[in-house]
Amino acid sequence: MSHSGQYSARVANTDGVRPVTVTLCVTKPVYGLLGADVELDPDVSETLFDISWQRGRYFVAMWNRDIAEHDYYGRCETGEQCDLNNSTGVLVMKGLKAEDEGRYLAKINRKTPLMGLDLIPLKPVSKPNVTTSCNETQCILTCVGEETKHTKYSWKENNETVKEGNTLTVEKSGEQSKSYTCVFSNPKSEEHSDPLTEMDLFPAHVCFKLQGSPTCSRAAAVLPLVALVAAAALAAGIYFRRKLFSAVLVLYPWRNDSPGQWRACLQASNMCSDTDW
Repeated sequence: MSHSGQYSARVANTDGVRPVTVTLCVTKPVYGLLGADVELDPDVSETLFDISWQRGRYFVAMWNRDIAEHDYYGRCETGEQCDLNNSTGVLVMKGLKAEDEGRYLAKINRKTPLMGLDLIPLKPVSKPNVTTSCNETQCILTCVGEETKHTKYSWKENNETVKEGNTLTVEKSGEQSKSYTCVFSNPKSEEHSDPLTEMDLFPAHVCFKLQGSPTCSRAAAVLPLVALVAAAALAAGIYFRRKLFSAVLVLYPWRNDSPGQWRACLQASNMCSDTDW
């Protein structure tokens, strides 16, 4: 806006020298959500006595102090679709539609417009999904949403933005409560993915002695797995006794693309059970 205004020059040709005045009109984008109201603000501070809004060559709304009433045309003509504020010059367009996209100019107090507003209707963004590709020490997170021209991705670590873009590389730190979230946004809306913790990305191996007390910190979650594997063993004709048999239950990730799915197996046997944990 700082470069807009009228510029004068003197042009010389074979007919002589003549003055020329050129008006520079700058533009800026105005984003609005489809179906919502959007404001077109001419950003003026002077007292208004005449306002006219145009889209291209066609008038949309007009007001003159001597006439008092507002006149609406085209898209704003019926059903109270627009509201023109004669104190500020702001034009409110209600129920934004895709076909409202375009360049709007406000002529204030009969002066040549110095600024154009490019109205851009946007859809609310969708909730993004995150896929993972991990090894024992590193994970690559990839975020996917329904992309349009004005969407972007960013990542939060424990609610603090740490990176722009749709991928994030995470190194194992040992802080199991640390969480990562993808933010998918456009200038008028944003959605967050389900958070992933370091425990989700780098799950630990868990062992449980069937003949003794559990030694793992998440024993309550492991106990149902003990029952499943023990039942399978009994069905196979194996009878567990404290003095005669000692077994170890090993819990480990079953699928890389499902961090919450685990497989429980008796050590040194082929008896296993899958579960979500």
